[in-house]
Parts: sequence; C-alpha cells; structure tokens
Amino acid sequence: RTHPTSAGLPLPRSLPADEIVLKIFVVDDHAVIRDGIRLICGNADDLIFAGGASTLDEAIAGIERARPDVVLVDLNVPPESGLDLIPAVAGRWPEIKMVVLSVDKDEGMALEALNAGAAGYVTKDVSLLDVVGAVRRAAKGETVVEGISTGHLLNRFVSFAAEAARSARILVELSPREREVLALVAQSLPNQQIATALGISDRTVASHVSSIYRKLGVSNRVDAARQAMRLGLVEH
Repeated sequence: RTHPTSAGLPLPRSLPADEIVLKIFVVDDHAVIRDGIRLICGNADDLIFAGGASTLDEAIAGIERARPDVVLVDLNVPPESGLDLIPAVAGRWPEIKMVVLSVDKDEGMALEALNAGAAGYVTKDVSLLDVVGAVRRAAKGETVVEGISTGHLLNRFVSFAAEAARSARILVELSPREREVLALVAQSLPNQQIATALGISDRTVASHVSSIYRKLGVSNRVDAARQAMRLGLVEH
C-alpha cells in the first residue's frame, strides 16, 4: 500500500483512476504536523497528501502546483497570519476548501476565520484523526468546528448577528446626508467646518446632528463618533 521513505514515513500510494479521493495540502511551520497528516493520508484509501509548506509564499506556489481539494492552514505562520491565505486562495481557486488548524481556542478567532471564508476551524489539541475527519466533512460542504464549544461559538455568532442587524438598521435609518455629517463629526470637525465642507448652513448641520443623536441613541459627539466607527463610516 505504501512506500516508506528514509524517514520512515509513507508516501502517498498509487490509486485507481476512478477512486474518489481528497487531496490535502498542509501549511504549518511545524514539520511534525505536516508529517503527521502525511502519515495518515498514506494509510487512508480516500486521502492523498498533496504537499506541505512552512510559509505563505511556499503555500501559494505549492497549492498552484498541487491544486488540492482541502488546505489545512495554521494561523501562526511566522512572520504572517494564516488568515491572510484564506482570501488569497479563495480569490484564485474558489473550489478549494480552507480549514484552519490552530492552538487558539478563542471563539472570536474562530469566527474571524469562518468570516474570512474558512470552511472549518480545528484546534491542535484534537487528534490527527479528528483533524482528518474535519477535512472530510469540510470537503462535503459542511462548516466544521472542532476543539471549541459550539455552544459558546453559537452564542458569539448570535451576538455578532444581532449587532450586525442593529448596525444595518441604523444605516438604513440614517439619510445619506446624515451619514456624511456623522462621518465628519467622527473626524472631530465642528458644525461650522462641516457646513463649509458640505455647502450647507450651520443650522442645517445642527438639525442633522440632533437627528443623528436620536437615531443612534447617543447624546454627545464622542459617543456619536464611536458609533460611526462601529458602523464602518470612518476608519478606526
């Protein structure tokens, strides 16, 4: 079934042309992780180890050559973040599934990875067999989370979704002119300068500011500026 290398690890064996397999590419700066996945693939009928990389530049080149079905990527690939690889791969090869492999058990980080386009998030304290199981499920189109309480993650997602819905509702309530005024308020401009910038009267600016306060549920410019940043109307 396999051909041992000088390191004692099996190479992927030849498979029948009609056998459905998954090609896995691993991006991790620890060779033990790459070799562990390679070992499991060498003993599984439905998996092929398509290659590995220890940097994001190596990963892009390797993925282009191998065209794997699933890429396992560590978040910590010094000096960069594995999160940067997710949109890079999605932009060039949208059919490839990305599964994050990380020591970080923070629900927020998992949400960030999934929001970036990852099909799964797996922590390194699960077994390699569980990692491979997650790869199989991700390849089928599932969103996979292993090593983190899905209950906690769901709560974070619900909170995130509720906040996003609230932000969307506020943006709809604000008129285009009010959004312009709010963006300038967030830049600490006084009403007179806002009026000059927009070509309207001071009185009109004051009216817009009053309406903005009411819609945002705030009572001062500092809180309004914070809301503008949260809504994405200005950069942090």
